[in-house]
Amino acid sequence: MGLHGLGLFEGITEQELRQMQRCFEAYFQSYQAGERIRRYGEGNVVGVLASGTAAVCRIDADGSKTVLEYLRENGVFGEMLAFFLG
Repeated sequence: MGLHGLGLFEGITEQELRQMQRCFEAYFQSYQAGERIRRYGEGNVVGVLASGTAAVCRIDADGSKTVLEYLRENGVFGEMLAFFLG
């Protein structure tokens, strides 16, 4: 899968997309249902959900889970974004 099929990158040329991928060291990864994508503190990564859905969750020390956000296709997530949200 490439970035071209994602609405988030609409209007960007193929050459610009290749440059962005090199610059940001972008890669594509698939996950199974229920599999964790990232854990807080694993690095400054920004992700784009190419397909499917995902939940951004917080798990407390006592094991309780709070869903902070639901993501759909073209959803953007990552640790760095936490500092820019309302």
